[in-house]
Amino acid sequence: MDNKKVCVCIEGELRGAKRCGENIRKYLIDHLNADLFLCIQNYKYYDENDLKYYGDYKEFMIYSNPEPNFKNIFNDLCKIYNFEENKWQPTFTLPNDNFKLGYDKPGTCIRRMYNRYLIYHMLKKYNYDWFIILRSDLYFVDYFYDINYFNTGELALAKVANWGGLNNNLIIFDKSIIDNILLYITNFLNLSFFNHIKQSKKKKINEEIFFMNNMIINNVKTRLIDHMWYISADSPTAYTTWNKIKVAPNGDIYKYEQDYKTVKKLSSDIVHKL
Repeated sequence: MDNKKVCVCIEGELRGAKRCGENIRKYLIDHLNADLFLCIQNYKYYDENDLKYYGDYKEFMIYSNPEPNFKNIFNDLCKIYNFEENKWQPTFTLPNDNFKLGYDKPGTCIRRMYNRYLIYHMLKKYNYDWFIILRSDLYFVDYFYDINYFNTGELALAKVANWGGLNNNLIIFDKSIIDNILLYITNFLNLSFFNHIKQSKKKKINEEIFFMNNMIINNVKTRLIDHMWYISADSPTAYTTWNKIKVAPNGDIYKYEQDYKTVKKLSSDIVHKL
């Protein structure tokens, strides 16, 4: 491993802990001898007891989405970054799909963008060589890549389930580009994202398209990798924002056909090659 220091950060709503937590620990955290950080959203189904499934952590942060809306937090950030207050508001006039462009009930794009801003400020004081940020409900079926597989100055993410953009449910990058990866909230505040989308004439915006275009604005080089994980849940009736949880004939619990079937095929191909 060349003694490279790796940070794994689990972000967002804490879901699927009982089913996924131990596999994340075994196949990712312990495999890379990484330190675990948690940046967890406080929502109605949050249960602090579920943290134990991921093992010991170095730092833990729990945050709430600003209520009743994001307007004040956005303008507070404008002051910090010396941007004009309310300059970001035209962004809410852009065409949208599941972006839910409205700060009274922010959708995935707004929530994850804000979450990663918080993650940046939690991690920036630590000296890690590599960072891996992922959601809590990814079910790993095999060991993660050796960290030397990745290139510095490059963002790595999964090939499938990109929905027209970039699937950023798990992202891998080194310390040289941490600002460009995690601080894309500034593109939102100063209208860089708005102007970019208006120029590109995009007809819809979802989380994956939102993230991809922010990486384009920030000149981030990307690399698509095969993945050995899929979104799962603790039960077929578990809470989910988009799409219903499904159960395979063998009992596997999964959310999206695309990533589940891809992972199962990759697993099968590897077994046949041995």
